[in-house]
Amino acid sequence: MMKTDAINDSTEKAVKSFDNIKKALKGLMEIARISAPTENDLYFKLTLDNIVVLYGNIIDLITNDSGIKQLKKKLHDLEISKKTPLKFLESND
Repeated sequence: MMKTDAINDSTEKAVKSFDNIKKALKGLMEIARISAPTENDLYFKLTLDNIVVLYGNIIDLITNDSGIKQLKKKLHDLEISKKTPLKFLESND
């Protein structure tokens, strides 16, 4: 019974995290829309393309069990802490 509760808690956390990712991506879209003089602006289009690709990659990753396991290992190996979650952006790896 406790294992089932842990799985449910883990699932709820995952769903909440995914919802937060979607909200963050929507927020980035809004910032891009506000910042761009028009929706035909080159930087707006590039930003939109990157957000769409990022979302697609997130979907691909979470629907691929072995991909998630590899990502967890890589994140663990990189020792990314919650205090510096964007540290990986500083590297070209």
